[in-house]
Amino acid sequence: MGFIITLLYVFITISAILLILLVLVQSNKGSDLGLFGGSADMVFGSQKGNVLTRTTAVLMTIIMIGTFSISIIKSRFLRERLEVKKEETKIKTLEDIEKPAEENK
Repeated sequence: MGFIITLLYVFITISAILLILLVLVQSNKGSDLGLFGGSADMVFGSQKGNVLTRTTAVLMTIIMIGTFSISIIKSRFLRERLEVKKEETKIKTLEDIEKPAEENK
């Protein structure tokens, strides 16, 4: 279980670093949008995503899915540990209750 979480952390970290680099490499598309000199094609026209924008979306998806996966795995692991701890506590309390009953006999 720890190996899977570590592997997910590595994938998320690499994806985040690549995402930061891709965002820095991309050109600023909003620079032409001014109050008086804005381009209507830029706002209302169809914009096709190039390789960088598609890769950015894929990396963001990897980060989102990875973080959700880690949270699900950790919550299930924590729930299992709590259930085991509750069972251990119940067994200990039953033993403590049975010991005085046996001593009285």
